[in-house]
Parts: sequence; structure tokens; C-alpha cells
Amino acid sequence: MVASTGREVVRSSEEIERIPHEPLEPGMMGVVNAIVREHWGTYAGVMLVASGCRLPEHRHPTMSHHVFVLAGRVEAFGRTLGPGSYWFVPSGEAHHVRGLPPDGCTLGYVDVPDQS
Repeated sequence: MVASTGREVVRSSEEIERIPHEPLEPGMMGVVNAIVREHWGTYAGVMLVASGCRLPEHRHPTMSHHVFVLAGRVEAFGRTLGPGSYWFVPSGEAHHVRGLPPDGCTLGYVDVPDQS
């Protein structure tokens, strides 16, 4: 259930956990994603990357990413990041992530479309 008293949306961690987590791409094992909210082309979501699994290098030509490590450890841009860490990926920038042992990682993100 999405709680709202107007235009804001409030979801508890339990409500977010109940959102269906779908494979990011068909056949990609160990990387699942749940969109928490979409608003005017901006997306907020949660991504789970299992230990040892990798989201291959890719680019988003029209979206920038703000990414927060919520749990576990991840390798991004050649660095190992833990809970509370943040990184920004501008549109068009090649990037990948890899979940690190022992538990992989849980990432929160906001994808923002370029302003044209």
C-alpha cells in the first residue's frame, strides 16, 4: 500500500520489500530490481546484486544515476563501497557494478532524465 496525504508518497521498508523484484534483464541471474516510484520520467528503485554477480558495463544515453549503497558491499568505478556510500553516473558514462562477498549488495537509486 502506498500511503499518501497528497502528492507525497511514503513507503516503509516492509512495503518496499513486498514490491515485486524483477530480473534486470532476461537471463541475467543474480541482479533484480524493483521500481519504488516513477514520477515524470524520474525513477527511484532498489537493486539487489548477489555476491559475485555483475551488472555488465553499459551506458544510459539520456539518464543520470544517483546510487546509494544500502547494505552489503559493491565494486563500482574500481572502488569497494559499503553501506552509506554514494556515487553519481552522468548520462552516457560507461559503468558496471559487482556484488561483493559475502552477501552482495542492496542499492537504492534515482534515475533522472537529462533536461533538454
